Amino acid sequence: MGRVEVNLTLIANVAEAAGTLGLDMSRLAEAAISETAKLERNRLWRAGNQVAINAYADEISKEGLPLTGLRSFQAGFTMAQFDLYHLKNGSLLWPYRQT
Repeated sequence: MGRVEVNLTLIANVAEAAGTLGLDMSRLAEAAISETAKLERNRLWRAGNQVAINAYADEISKEGLPLTGLRSFQAGFTMAQFDLYHLKNGSLLWPYRQT
């Protein structure tokens, strides 16, 4: 995409400091505007979809995460606890950590 020329007004001491430090004011302004536009697009999307987001959060709080019962591990397990659990239950499916 091409570049366009725009008129930008800055506070004098900000422009002076940027010039003294050799900063590329055009690139800095472009990066700041780009980031701000991204944040605003995200904010608008969330605002427009808040009803669906809340409905999904309510469903998860009532029903739990989908497929939770199919997981072969429990959150918070260390690797040693994971190994011990699966070894005790005969469900360790591959021979890793052989000695």
